[in-house]
Amino acid sequence: MIPPPTRLILSDIMTGMFDLKQLQLTGVLVVFAFAVSPLACGKPSKADTWLISMDQSTISVADAGNTWLVLSPEQQDYFIQHGDHVNDFIVSLARKEMIIREIHQLNYLQRPDIVALSNAWMRMKASLLARDSIFADAEESITDEDIIFFRDHMGRTVWYTSSSESSSEMSFGPFHLPELPRELVVHLDSMNPGDELPLLNGTLIRFDSLIVSDPELVSETLADSVRVTAFAVQRLSASWGKADLNRVADSILSDAEPGISDTAFNNLVLYYSLHEELIPDDSIVVSPHVILTNLDIVYEIEYQSEFMPVKPSDPVWLEWFIETTLLNHALRQYFATIYPDTYADLLTERDEWMMSIASDKLFKDEVYSFISITPELLRDEFNNLNEIPIIPEKRSIQCVQVQIDDVVAYETAISDGNSIDSLISHFNFWMNLSKDDPPSNITRPLLRENVPGFRGDEVFSMEPGDTVTWSSLSLIYEDQMYLAFRLVEVLPPHEATYEDLEEDLYQIVYARLAEERTQAWLEELAEKYSLSINMDILPSLPSDPELWITI
Repeated sequence: MIPPPTRLILSDIMTGMFDLKQLQLTGVLVVFAFAVSPLACGKPSKADTWLISMDQSTISVADAGNTWLVLSPEQQDYFIQHGDHVNDFIVSLARKEMIIREIHQLNYLQRPDIVALSNAWMRMKASLLARDSIFADAEESITDEDIIFFRDHMGRTVWYTSSSESSSEMSFGPFHLPELPRELVVHLDSMNPGDELPLLNGTLIRFDSLIVSDPELVSETLADSVRVTAFAVQRLSASWGKADLNRVADSILSDAEPGISDTAFNNLVLYYSLHEELIPDDSIVVSPHVILTNLDIVYEIEYQSEFMPVKPSDPVWLEWFIETTLLNHALRQYFATIYPDTYADLLTERDEWMMSIASDKLFKDEVYSFISITPELLRDEFNNLNEIPIIPEKRSIQCVQVQIDDVVAYETAISDGNSIDSLISHFNFWMNLSKDDPPSNITRPLLRENVPGFRGDEVFSMEPGDTVTWSSLSLIYEDQMYLAFRLVEVLPPHEATYEDLEEDLYQIVYARLAEERTQAWLEELAEKYSLSINMDILPSLPSDPELWITI
């Protein structure tokens, strides 16, 4: 079984959200209070009095107040609404400082995986901002003359071929004529399909094909000038922006086109497709501008998988992904050059993100890696339950998705009863509900509320003995998809068995062991960094930490 994917980030540490069952925050406070006497001599103001001490360095009352001010309203509300918020906030602040020290002491920010992930984050963020800037500039550059030119050439779709002495023939199209570069539009507008035209730069253009839209339809479209103008701006800014984006990338990478190493590329494909050993330090891309190793690409894929489907075992997809990563790298450099102040802010944000990733990995190493759950532990947990719960009725169904184009075929099939099995074998189904591996269209036993399409009442009203009749179609997505099902099996209510509860028992035991290990780890850190909290000052602190700055 897979442990629950708990993420530990510094903002969660600050709000106490990472702990399982809150870790008895005030009790932890007492455990951490190894020393209670001020470290400084004299009588400092209360704001300057030390509040937290670690290895002879201190956080003052005012420092803590300033930290409170930079918390989001949601984080502040969490403390205020849960228990003794002054004590809880101080403990959370102490924990944060200990974990930051541990991250630095163990060099987590220098770990190759964290460095690679942070580079992926930076490429993504900077390239997105660069794209936004480039496309915004393209839109801003569109003039009234450009709109008129676009209108004059609307309704024509073209295909053409380009060649030169230095490059082989390349065919292009279909393109809406006015969305091409203006110079090319003028050339094609003067030609007939089949014509060839040599350009001054040595390129030969051949006009391959032309489709002209219905003139009446074009006239009707042009009559709505507001809509046409908006359409022209949208299409021109997209076309020009894409061209400008490629020019930026070419200008940065043109000195030496990056090459992809066949050996490293093949190793990466085999790593994903056949689980062969990865050679992490092999350089897969090398140029004066950028060096990317297999490890860099692995973590680039891991990061991007949060936002897009990935298929790294497919060589075609992997090559496209590497080329896209190179484009993002070029755009990152462009953005750093054009917007240095914003880029500096992005670097600061990157550092904060790195710290959150490092804390995740540290927590995994120091807590999750210590947890081992055996069948004996789960069985003991079951045997020690105060009360055996009752499992409510569940029903298993054969359930498919019927597209609108298949409605007639489905209704015909259920009316004659002979072809239904063959037909529904081609329909999609809810793979996450399947009882089989590989998945099938027969679901595992479901509770009423788990039936897809909110059809639980219908499923649970079917006669238990009727496992043959297919339902009528139920619309689940507006005019696009229907749900069809038949009853397969009814599991009546019963006293839970160990097997019924095994997954839940695992979660309970895992949470308890994680809580115990987290508590032990925090105490280890407190001792390692000689954590002290000034218990003497706590009773006199205002309940609003914002006031600690000036008391």
